Amino acid sequence: MVEHARATGGSQDERYGDAWTRHRRATTDRAVRIHRHKAIDEQRADVSPDVCPVIHAFVDAWREGLPETERAVLVPLAATIAGSRATPEVEARRGLMAADWLIRTCAPVWLGVAGLNKQACLLYGLPEITVMTEMAALRAMLARVSREAYAEAAGVDEEGWIKASDDCWACGWAGAFDAARLASEEPAWTSAAAAVRAAAGLAARKSSCSFIAALQVTATKLVTRMAASGAAA
Repeated sequence: MVEHARATGGSQDERYGDAWTRHRRATTDRAVRIHRHKAIDEQRADVSPDVCPVIHAFVDAWREGLPETERAVLVPLAATIAGSRATPEVEARRGLMAADWLIRTCAPVWLGVAGLNKQACLLYGLPEITVMTEMAALRAMLARVSREAYAEAAGVDEEGWIKASDDCWACGWAGAFDAARLASEEPAWTSAAAAVRAAAGLAARKSSCSFIAALQVTATKLVTRMAASGAAA
């Protein structure tokens, strides 16, 4: 489960009330079963010697969140990520690329589908995240967006939260969060991930196949760019 409390202070139950409580209850079993929440050192150890651990974290979490019948989308990436092991500096850059996708692509898409257009436009308008500077402002903005999204999601029922969880995992949301977190334990990434899930809860009653497929395409392109970034280092 995404530990949003680290980003915003206080427990999620305290900050978001019943909406988060229902969401947590509906998705805890799935989160425990799918998302192992390995320690950082364990994640780095559980990687092929020639694969970048940041890229591996992205693809591994994405794979675990997809039903076996839908994992074919990841097959072309096997050759892409082979030989991607690089320097710590390159790993850090790749982690920022994952964070940037989570914040400026994945989150605003979900927020827009959920009808939170003001928040979506705010994130769409951000400059590309390439360095860890001015993080305090970004952290505060994402925490606010997350709080607003959860406030709007107060009426989502357990069925809606379960669908939200499935939809988030399918689009590569957890992969981006894991990759960003592996490179840098920045609370802003946690707020962005929480905002996505809240928006997915609001959007649970809408048909999601088309934009999830579109997000999967952008996530695949992201992994390809992450692997290529090492060649340019």
